[in-house]
Amino acid sequence: MDADVVVVEGVDGCMVATYPYVGATLNVARLNNGIYVLRSLNRKGVNHRLGFFMIKRK
Repeated sequence: MDADVVVVEGVDGCMVATYPYVGATLNVARLNNGIYVLRSLNRKGVNHRLGFFMIKRK
């Protein structure tokens, strides 16, 4: 993947967090419970939706 940054957005479209793309895993321990959209962003500003994920902790 040619992404430089991975962006986590809430389902409302607001950016919640950004992480540098360094590998296949992402630490989301600091995110609250909820549903999120994962996007990649390259240095040209082009983004792609990678998928959705949900965090549900007890």
